[in-house]
Amino acid sequence: MQGLGALPFGVAMFLVGVGVLALTAIVARLVSKRLRISPVHAPLAVETDLPRHQDGVIVVRPGGRVAYMNESARQMFSVWEERPSFERLARKARPSDAFVSLCAAEGVAQFSVEGRLLEGTSFTFPNGSGDLMLVSVRPHQVSRLGEMVSESTPQAIQVLTSLGQSMAASLDLEATLYAILESVEQLIPTDFAEITVWDEENQHLIPYRFVGVAGVDRRLETTEERYPLGEGYSGYVAAVR
Repeated sequence: MQGLGALPFGVAMFLVGVGVLALTAIVARLVSKRLRISPVHAPLAVETDLPRHQDGVIVVRPGGRVAYMNESARQMFSVWEERPSFERLARKARPSDAFVSLCAAEGVAQFSVEGRLLEGTSFTFPNGSGDLMLVSVRPHQVSRLGEMVSESTPQAIQVLTSLGQSMAASLDLEATLYAILESVEQLIPTDFAEITVWDEENQHLIPYRFVGVAGVDRRLETTEERYPLGEGYSGYVAAVR
C-alpha cells in the first residue's frame, strides 16, 4: 500500500516540474520578444567638420592666475610655457591696464601686443573655487590709423560726439586737452598719449600728458620738455604740416 501510495506523489512532483519549466520558457520567450520590439535609439549624427575659429582664448583664475590658453592666444602673445605668467601677459599688452581690467571684470577693450591691434571680450562663469574669467581675443581689423578715427562705427561716433560736447561745454584749455586725450585713448590703444600746444611767444611746442592711474588720481600735466620746430616727432610734424 505504501509503494502504491508513493506513485501518485512522484507523478504529481513530475508534473509540477514540467509546469515550472514550461512557464519559465513562456516567460523567457515573452521577455525576449519584448526586447526585440523595443526601439533602439541610434546616436545622433553630428557634423564635426566645422571650420576652426581663430580667436585666442584665455581662462584666468581669481587672483590673476592663468588656467588655460589655446594655441591662438599663445601665438598672439608669443608665450609657449605650460603655465604662462599673468604678469608676463600684462607686460606684453599695451596699454597694460586695458588687458588687466579685461581679466578682472566683464567687458570689451582694445589693446596691442607686439604692434598688433587686438580686441578682447571677457565673460565670467561660475566655478567651485570662485568665478573664472574667460577672455576671447581677436585681431582688430583696421587698415590705416586715419581710418580708425574716421570709420563709421557706433563706438567711434559715440566717442567723437562726446568729445564735441565736452569741447563746447568749456573753453578752458586744460579741460579741452583732457577731453581730447581721453577720447584718443578710447580709439587708439597706447602706453601713453601726448598732445602739444604751440607757444607763439617762445616758438616751441609744450607737451601735455596724463599722469596717475585712470579712475584713481589721473590728471593732466605738462612736462619740462619743449619741442622747437623740426625737433622731436611733434616738432617735425609741425614743421612739415
